[in-house]
Amino acid sequence: QLKAQTPFFYKLVKPLIAQMGVAFPELIAAQTNVENTLKTEEERFSDTLVQGMRIFNQTAANLSCLLDWVRDYL
Repeated sequence: QLKAQTPFFYKLVKPLIAQMGVAFPELIAAQTNVENTLKTEEERFSDTLVQGMRIFNQTAANLSCLLDWVRDYL
C-alpha cells in the first residue's frame, strides 16, 4: 500500500524519458503533456478514493447500527 498523500507518478516521467527518449522520441515532445495528464489523473483518482471511503464508512456505520438493532430484537 502506498502512503503517498500527494501525486508523485508524474515525477517519474522525466527519468523515464531520459531512459527511453532515444527509442521513443515522441515521448520527448509530449513530456509536459504526459506529466500534466498524469498529475491531473492522480489528483482526480485521489478525490475519488476520498469520496468512496467516505461513502463506505457511512454505509459501514449504518450497517453496524442495523446489525446492533437486529441483535437487540432477536
